[in-house]
Amino acid sequence: MPIRLPIQTVESWLVDCDPSQEFVCIDGKRTRNIKDLVKIFEKMTPETYLYHVNKDKNDFDSWVEGVFHNGHLAANFRSARSKKEAYQYVKRHYEMLMRNLRDFKLREEKRKRK
Repeated sequence: MPIRLPIQTVESWLVDCDPSQEFVCIDGKRTRNIKDLVKIFEKMTPETYLYHVNKDKNDFDSWVEGVFHNGHLAANFRSARSKKEAYQYVKRHYEMLMRNLRDFKLREEKRKRK
């Protein structure tokens, strides 16, 4: 069964953050939202990932928790054992948010037609 979130949560996790809170990778790539974070992960080198995630820190976990208050994705980042796994988590999470948004819009359209 798909995860169904309140629309306010979905929207708050899909917005661009304030420019002062953007994520800046060691390789210079920048993101202000989860969608672009997926794109960054697609091309991220193992060295870049290991700079941001090691035994002392997890910058991705800290960013999504601190900026978007997204504990679900932050927990996934904490449990990821590799760049590939972290990428799969963030990609699936983004897809789930987009499904929720689409489904909400479809439900609203049905309500309006009644």
